[in-house]
Amino acid sequence: MRMKILCLFLAALLAGCSAVTAEPSEEAGNTPREQEPATPLVAGEVITQAGTYNLTGGQILIDAGKDDVVKLVLDGVTLRGETGPAIYAKQCKEVEIILAEGSVNTVSDSAEYAASDENEPDAAIFVQDSLTISGSGALNVTGNHNHGIRSQDILTVSGGEVSVTAVGDALRGRDGVAVKGGRLTLNAGGDGIQSNNADDDTKGFVNIDGGEITIQAAKDGIQAESSLTVSGGSVTVEGSTEALEASHIYITGGKLDLLSTDDAINAAGGDDTGGLFGRMGFGGGDYTVDISGGEVIFHAGGDGIDSNGTLNISGGTVFATINSSADNAALDSDGETTVTGGTVIAGGTGTFGNLSSGSTESYVYLTGIREGDRITVTSGGEELVTYAADRALAALAIFAPGIVSGESCEVSVNGAVTSVTAGTGGGFMGGMGGGRGNWGGFGGGQSGDNRFPEDFSTTPPEGGRERNGPPEL
Repeated sequence: MRMKILCLFLAALLAGCSAVTAEPSEEAGNTPREQEPATPLVAGEVITQAGTYNLTGGQILIDAGKDDVVKLVLDGVTLRGETGPAIYAKQCKEVEIILAEGSVNTVSDSAEYAASDENEPDAAIFVQDSLTISGSGALNVTGNHNHGIRSQDILTVSGGEVSVTAVGDALRGRDGVAVKGGRLTLNAGGDGIQSNNADDDTKGFVNIDGGEITIQAAKDGIQAESSLTVSGGSVTVEGSTEALEASHIYITGGKLDLLSTDDAINAAGGDDTGGLFGRMGFGGGDYTVDISGGEVIFHAGGDGIDSNGTLNISGGTVFATINSSADNAALDSDGETTVTGGTVIAGGTGTFGNLSSGSTESYVYLTGIREGDRITVTSGGEELVTYAADRALAALAIFAPGIVSGESCEVSVNGAVTSVTAGTGGGFMGGMGGGRGNWGGFGGGQSGDNRFPEDFSTTPPEGGRERNGPPEL
């Protein structure tokens, strides 16, 4: 049955098409200017071998050799798939889409395909093997049928202004997705970026080490089956259910600004429900959130960072607030939770999960923060952290170099100063070991005074967030 559907699909796609060949490029890494003359490709022709092709429009089918690399130069073209994908690579080793300098290119498909099956092509750009998008031009993709851009191997974006709007996922690479450059704007009815190979631990990854990514997604902002690594570039998730989700999440650099109605950063797989003992640090599976660098800012409607395994922060800046029910936490794991370096400001409406005994960076713990409060932490006359609260926070923990466990820090809010003793290790929920220090409060400098407003809403703000940015360090 599947073969019959595929034959029907190809028959519709190939109607009126003729084969075209081109001389293979000498070097796969050349720019289109260096590779010219490229072969002009008329709409309806089928690419059957390796080479560089200038597209003119219509609907493109690639059915080349399994070791062939096919390069498509887009220089101000409009491609429309009336019966299936606008660009469909049925077979080749790799497709590279090169966006010519100064060009604006449009690619779209129709809502209904001539033949449709869950195993068949389902994206405006569908490549059965690997796909790379490069160049400096613009590419606007609309996935009316399902996904925007999909590769069954690895999808790489290294340049260009790429805008994708899709009913399903905006970018989907089954074996992996790598963003190395370019500016991406992704609007998805599914996930913004997804890699879903669950059969091989070395695949199903998303790696981001460059570029600027902006995502609005109905489901996850970025979802990886195995690992999600951010080492550079910038990621802004303007709306999502969960902003980042993978079994293992590593943040070593870059800038992330995340908004979610549920967890902002979630290391989970399968059943991601926690439990009392897991949340208290006695359980957890093979899941990881590890932050060693970069700048992470988020507002979450569930947990802030939630790991079904371990959570470790050893560097960078993390500015974490949640706006949810009391059973959620800004920092939460089912296994070990440690903060050993960096600057972390975490707070909100819920509780804090317990820090493990291996958490060595000291903190001050405060209550009753009002929206608009400007908070400064000073130790020994040195200003360590200053930031303005953009919403009311029932509780707030501030970790920073220079805060020393057992010693007093001067904490001012809008000029009113109180002394707070720093703590380290576990004990956010009380009595679990470690030195918590005293709870600071504000209201004429009275320690422990809780000014959490009675009319505070536990729902995320309508229309997104307003914030004053990361803490001043």
